[in-house]
Amino acid sequence: MRDNLMIFADESGTDNNHKCYSIGAIKLSISQYKNFTRMFSEEKQKHKVVGELKWNKIGNSYGTNSFCKKLFEYIIKNKIEVGIIVVKKDVFRQWQENKEKGFYMTYNFLLRHLLINSPADFDVYIDDRQDSYDKQDEVMEIITNRMLNKIGAEAKINKVTKSNSKLLIPIQFCDIITGAVNASHNLILDQKYSINNGKRELIKEFASLLGWDDLCYDTYPNNILNIWQFPIEYRAYSGSKEICIIQ
Repeated sequence: MRDNLMIFADESGTDNNHKCYSIGAIKLSISQYKNFTRMFSEEKQKHKVVGELKWNKIGNSYGTNSFCKKLFEYIIKNKIEVGIIVVKKDVFRQWQENKEKGFYMTYNFLLRHLLINSPADFDVYIDDRQDSYDKQDEVMEIITNRMLNKIGAEAKINKVTKSNSKLLIPIQFCDIITGAVNASHNLILDQKYSINNGKRELIKEFASLLGWDDLCYDTYPNNILNIWQFPIEYRAYSGSKEICIIQ
């Protein structure tokens, strides 16, 4: 009997104020999902965090930032796989020609990367967004499955569902880590780009957990966090690094 796993994903930086955008996804088994959501709720109450967790709401609140760090520590400690694709807009031809088409193309690439070595059936939940074509989730399912079949992967997507991030806790985590990685890359691409001190501090906290000084790098393959700079013209733009978990 095949395993049933879940992917939760969100994006950051698709507006005109960013030189790059990022899509991040987390892979969870059913038991991992239950444990993570339980821990999330307990820590959220403990840190007195109110409302939905979102990168654009991060400021100088010690409780919220400490809560976010706790979530990332949990992901690392339990070796839960997270993948993030960072796309430099001006060298990605498909984005220049058709933003929506280019965006979902990179979404497909990220899903293929996460599923390629997992012989399981997946339910994929992506944050809801307004598209000119309202069935992009169905198209994602079809195209990604075709990509997986073409390379002989044993993984299969059962369904891609646009979802309300308020109701799915892992999407909120993806919003935070993807926002942090995307902001780090934009800071090296745009001298005019700025973020508040709370966001800068949280980026440093996340980076330190990986043995890094920043989140603006791409990673060598590993089983925890893979950051992928895309397209090839952007690969290793700021350097590639091994993740070195600080115990």
